[in-house]
Amino acid sequence: MTDSLDILEPRDWRELRDQFQNVEPFPSISIDNFLTAEAACGIAESYPTYSEAHEMGMEFLPVNSKKKIQVTEEEKLPEPVAGLSRMLASSEFRTCLTEMTGIPSLRWDDHLGGGGMHSL
Repeated sequence: MTDSLDILEPRDWRELRDQFQNVEPFPSISIDNFLTAEAACGIAESYPTYSEAHEMGMEFLPVNSKKKIQVTEEEKLPEPVAGLSRMLASSEFRTCLTEMTGIPSLRWDDHLGGGGMHSL
């Protein structure tokens, strides 16, 4: 899997800006078919089983998160998921988000705090 924007369905980010900016009660957007079908299938198929994820990640213990596993170390992510993470972190993708949101200088959380790969 590539970590370039090739895994995204082509779109006009400036056109999405109008949708993002003009929704109530606050700016937001839902983008259908965000990834190409091939990329989405590859990512989904690469997800480990719960048992495998348990070996790789951290288990949450609070009652509202019981049995949730989170993997935040990129080297432990299956390659299709790691490629998606690298693409989302890329300056090229963040530029697209800036075009859509109007928010300058977007930054990536390279520690994946609250992010990464989750399994229930």
